[in-house]
Amino acid sequence: MEGKISIVIDTDVVRSASKSNHQHAKICAAILDEMKNGDFVIAITDSLEKEWLKERENRKNWKIYMSLYAFEWYYKMKVSNRVLMIENIDASKAEEILSGFTNRNVRQKAEKDIHIILTAIETDRRIISNNIKDRRKFEEACSWTELLEDILWPHPLDVVPQWLRDGAAKIESYLLCKNE
Repeated sequence: MEGKISIVIDTDVVRSASKSNHQHAKICAAILDEMKNGDFVIAITDSLEKEWLKERENRKNWKIYMSLYAFEWYYKMKVSNRVLMIENIDASKAEEILSGFTNRNVRQKAEKDIHIILTAIETDRRIISNNIKDRRKFEEACSWTELLEDILWPHPLDVVPQWLRDGAAKIESYLLCKNE
């Protein structure tokens, strides 16, 4: 997968992606399309993949979290060997990031999504997620750890399809840790 940029795609993006008339769904689908058409690989862990494929209750037809559109995209990415499964993540990095969260509830919420951050750290430091609350949580952690420096975390509505077309380069406004 040399020469390709690895990007972590959060579950909320693969859940939202479709060609429906909903603008947000179209943008998430365009992100997946740009990943497939560009020089990108999916950086993923076993836990994130399980999150994507987890069954939702009370669903009549499509029962997993990722949309049918995203499922087909993921299959195509796997078949073309563009899924980078990250298996060995350094647990000490998780503790360094989580150590500053003194509020128990905030820490528990951060623990739930730490795998996304750790996957980005182990790869090309890029995350695409709809989750603004999680981003803000981890922005706070920038004050006590340097591990989060240079992580790019744009929201899908931040013109991400164009960013991907342009090669997913560093853009200051996408940085998790702002240089202030």
